[in-house]
Amino acid sequence: MQSNYNKDMYRQMEELFSKVESLTATVERMTAEKKADKKRIRELENTVKKLTVKTERQESELQKKDEELLRLKKEVAELTKNNAILQEEVTRLKSEKNNNSSNSSNPPSKDQKSTKKANEYNSRTKTGRKRGGQTGHKGTTLTKEKAEELIASGSCKHTIKEHGEKSNGAYTTKYELDITVEAEVIEHRIYGNSGAQALPDSEVFYGARVKALVAMLYSVGAVSVKRIQDIISSITDGILDLSAGAIYGFFKKLAEQAKESLKKIETHIMDGTVAYTDATVITVDGKQAYIRNVSNQDAVRYYAMSKKDLKTLGDIHLLARFAGTLVHDHETSLYHFGIEHGECNVHLIRYLLKNTEDCSTTWSGKLTELLYEMKKRRDELVENSGETQLPESEYDQFFHRYDEIIAEGRRENQATKPKWAKQEENALLNRLEKYKTNHLLFLRNFEVAFSNNMSERDLRKCKNRQKLIGGFRSTDGATLFADILSLVETAKRQKKNVFDTILGIFRSCAPAFDFSMG
Repeated sequence: MQSNYNKDMYRQMEELFSKVESLTATVERMTAEKKADKKRIRELENTVKKLTVKTERQESELQKKDEELLRLKKEVAELTKNNAILQEEVTRLKSEKNNNSSNSSNPPSKDQKSTKKANEYNSRTKTGRKRGGQTGHKGTTLTKEKAEELIASGSCKHTIKEHGEKSNGAYTTKYELDITVEAEVIEHRIYGNSGAQALPDSEVFYGARVKALVAMLYSVGAVSVKRIQDIISSITDGILDLSAGAIYGFFKKLAEQAKESLKKIETHIMDGTVAYTDATVITVDGKQAYIRNVSNQDAVRYYAMSKKDLKTLGDIHLLARFAGTLVHDHETSLYHFGIEHGECNVHLIRYLLKNTEDCSTTWSGKLTELLYEMKKRRDELVENSGETQLPESEYDQFFHRYDEIIAEGRRENQATKPKWAKQEENALLNRLEKYKTNHLLFLRNFEVAFSNNMSERDLRKCKNRQKLIGGFRSTDGATLFADILSLVETAKRQKKNVFDTILGIFRSCAPAFDFSMG
């Protein structure tokens, strides 16, 4: 019994030890697992920390990228805006580059063409006629009858030159028209004091004919002073060797003795009902200046000006006193002078053509056609019936059609692109509305021309002089040129011989023009 109990105890002890060992192994295993878990936790914590740092860095980088993206979006928006502005500027510059004498106020000399047809003028349209003199045109061919008339009248020297041998006295005749130029020394013998007052104080002086020739070369021929010296020296075999100072002295003397003649020109234009004016650029001492004309059908007066402002215009006595209709090229400062104002429609038609090219609208072309229709109707009445103005009913119809086209232009302007073209078109429409009575004055008063082309023709002489000779050294030089050109162009208007006119002024201070005779 005892032995069985011992055995049981022993077995239980073994079992207990076995359990203890098992528990110990389990505890050791769990302890090892716990250590491993702690190690893994530490590793995971380190990984989490690393991931956290990486995440924070990535978030920071992402934020920077978002900020960079926002900046780039703003930059793209700004570049897109600037690109649109630049595109508009490119189209505007292209438009300006395409400006020429047919669609702007640019002179023909500024036309950017590789080739230019002969006689291609501003706004000139083809007539369909052949080139050269038209049927009925009076020719200027030399004839034997003309030569014999000159001999019979004694108006020119008659010289006979014989050719061949006089065998039987029979001969045929041919006439040669030529000129002779020779220097002359005129001796003035003064007895007492009679007649001495009309002569200069100098013992030797230049005569009126050489002075008149020099003035003609300078004004009509646009010849420089140096070339005038060469020409006079050449045609006189070096006998007359004029100095530059002497030539300028001739001009001063002419202007001084022509004061009354110039005053007569101004008075005649002031007394007229319509005058035309414009200005062209010249250079004086390397700086920009101007020559302005004031003209009518009978006379031309030129003025040298440093500026085109209101004060300078007011200093021109003729403009300040003029009380008629002044026709010009939309110089708004000129609205302070004269009573009524007509505007040049040829200039307007150029602007309308430019608008059609830039805006691709139709209203400007329609208005151009209407203006030509108005001119044609006016010319018909002038030629056929001698009317002085358009009948009121016709004028009202033209006026109404003019307004309708402007209204159409307003509607088309709403869709005009680019922005600069829309603005310029709107400005043109505003001008057409504000100054329509001035543009259509040629229908109200047939004394007023359709255009200001008279002024452009008058100023062409100044522009030719600028191109051929260059600028003026002083304002006094420009004024002398303006005074002399006034005499020359008025003499042409009066159908007078220009040389005789200048010669007469040099020989006498009496006025060269008597407008009361016309």
